[in-house]
Amino acid sequence: MGKDGRVNQCIRHYPDFDKTVTFSYPVYNPDKLPTESKRKDYSKDKNETRPDSLKRAVDKIFDIAYLNDFEYFVTLTLNGAFVNRYDSLDVGKKLKNWLRNQKQRKDARYIIVPELHKDGAIHFHGLMSGRFHVTDSGKHTCKGQVIYNLEDWTLGYTTAVRIDGEKVAVSRYICKYVTKDTKKIFGNVYFAGGDIVREPCKSYAHVNYYKAKGVEREIEATGMKVKYYTEVYEHE
Repeated sequence: MGKDGRVNQCIRHYPDFDKTVTFSYPVYNPDKLPTESKRKDYSKDKNETRPDSLKRAVDKIFDIAYLNDFEYFVTLTLNGAFVNRYDSLDVGKKLKNWLRNQKQRKDARYIIVPELHKDGAIHFHGLMSGRFHVTDSGKHTCKGQVIYNLEDWTLGYTTAVRIDGEKVAVSRYICKYVTKDTKKIFGNVYFAGGDIVREPCKSYAHVNYYKAKGVEREIEATGMKVKYYTEVYEHE
């Protein structure tokens, strides 16, 4: 354990598996003890210290996607007649207003990730649930799933497909839309809201880094290394 009470390992406990992150340096401060350390603190939230913020954002998106029962995988595009789809300020304002309205009127729950078209226009992918009005578009996915239109989306065009796949696969799929350019759009990587669970239970420990299991990564400009390990449990 570090002199300021920090530890180097965090275990996230999911229903079917555990995900362990072990740093070569004690970075977690689970008891929120005061610290006099002069080293740079990369902490971006109350529980974690992690220099690669994009990786942390992907972890959070995965958590929300996996820990909640969403109904639809949606793609939301923008109509230039209603919004300047190249202007992040205009798009962000209208998106937030729409999401706020859907939470109030339709009990919406969501995790939304922005993405840029090749021409720079903004659109969104996400997982959603709520008392939405959907209509059959008459089209199907390559797997034969019905593609719906989300009539409640008033800013452009939509597709919505009912989620019936394995939750880990769906959660990983939404994470794939996060790239180095994602954060540049709005300054944040995702939008999440409604009555959702945001993170799993966690436990912390201080362990011998070199004996810890996991795939190792070196973190640039920090002098630290980190190991990621997932242990899957079989239920009888």
